[in-house]
Amino acid sequence: MEVRIHKWSEIADGFKDGLILGNGASIAISKNFSYTSLLEQAVEKDFLDSNIKEIFNYFQTSDFELILRILQDAYFVAEKLNIEGAEKLKDNYFKLREALIKTIGEMHCEYNEAKPHFRKIIKYLSSFKTIVSLNYDLIIYWALMDKKRELRGKNLIKDCFIDENGRRFCYDWEWLRKPDDALKHAVLLFYQHGNLTLAIDAFGNEEKIVRDGDSDDNLLATIFKKWEENFYSPLIVSEGTSEQKLKAIRRSSYLSNIYDNVLPNLGESVVIYGSSLSRNDRHIINQLLRNKELKRIAISVLDKEDLQKKYSEISDVQPFRYFLNWGGKVKFFDAKTCWIYEG
Repeated sequence: MEVRIHKWSEIADGFKDGLILGNGASIAISKNFSYTSLLEQAVEKDFLDSNIKEIFNYFQTSDFELILRILQDAYFVAEKLNIEGAEKLKDNYFKLREALIKTIGEMHCEYNEAKPHFRKIIKYLSSFKTIVSLNYDLIIYWALMDKKRELRGKNLIKDCFIDENGRRFCYDWEWLRKPDDALKHAVLLFYQHGNLTLAIDAFGNEEKIVRDGDSDDNLLATIFKKWEENFYSPLIVSEGTSEQKLKAIRRSSYLSNIYDNVLPNLGESVVIYGSSLSRNDRHIINQLLRNKELKRIAISVLDKEDLQKKYSEISDVQPFRYFLNWGGKVKFFDAKTCWIYEG
């Protein structure tokens, strides 16, 4: 393994297949995303009452989506069976959802803060064939919609939600690699840990929330409105251990499809940008390394200290050691020589 820091331009030609985007990509745009945990933020800001805190503790989780689903299902069962306490379950569901809305509302950046970076984001993303984002914020969606308007409705980067309203995921997504009219190529985008634009209804159906009208700067408000008007739970894997995240992925047909069919098939070359490669994302690394075609991996670093930390992390992963023993190549590159920093 070559342990030195390249500029992105020095290695870019060898990495055109897959891109995995971690939280560092969002932090580069707004420091608001430097938080450690949504649950910790909600507790710190006193958005959760003691009863709801106890539910998180009981299930030993920090996953908002899981607890919302548990409260929702418990309410529906209690109501149908005329069990006392149904209204209290419903009330706690609404309280938790409101706490999540307040927490996300405070930590998410504004549209106008991200907008100056859209052109560079699209330029970087469009150099790959497949993108797997581990982030659930709206930055990439905003950039995609901005580019779509520029292309007069054509999609350069496709998230594979394709019915007439763009709400339903196409599980047979490989055919979407065909470019839209007059475009030279198409890039497919998947959200492995979900996204704020994705939701689960009361019957377990997964769908995408689309904006009201032509403006993207009100999308977060549209999402919160949809949550409040319906028994929607956000389809996001917010935090937790690698094992907890994988369990959350397995509760979703959309996320499972990505995990089973996209991550292990990203091609010969994969770039990992903005990920700490910590134990909490070990499920991502293990699944990525199931790709028998994989020959080259490029990992972004901030400095020499970050390089040493990530080198230590991947050296501790047995499938990574196998990858190197079988002739796989790993390169490190300066995160500030691409993404929003160059071009």
